[in-house]
Amino acid sequence: MLVIDEIDKADLSLPHDMLATIEDGEYLVRELARVARRTPKVVVHTADPGGSAEIIEGRVTCRAFPFIVFTSNREREFRRRSCAARCSWRCSRRTRNGSRA
Repeated sequence: MLVIDEIDKADLSLPHDMLATIEDGEYLVRELARVARRTPKVVVHTADPGGSAEIIEGRVTCRAFPFIVFTSNREREFRRRSCAARCSWRCSRRTRNGSRA
């Protein structure tokens, strides 16, 4: 699970950048890509106790896609059209009492 807290406070390009990364299923670590000619395979530690992962030529590729939860304080509105076009679930707004708008 990946939790992105208060996405409404993030840089405006973050949702688009994240969507592109998730659609591709991989991303490039520029620092590791620069040294890939000398060291094409790099082993890094993961959050798992004693865990590690091998990164080849600076490219991190996912084996499974995470369940992603976004939270927002509604400091900024997001376009509903772009959300509905990209998501399989329907965007809806909730009122303060919890009912759907």
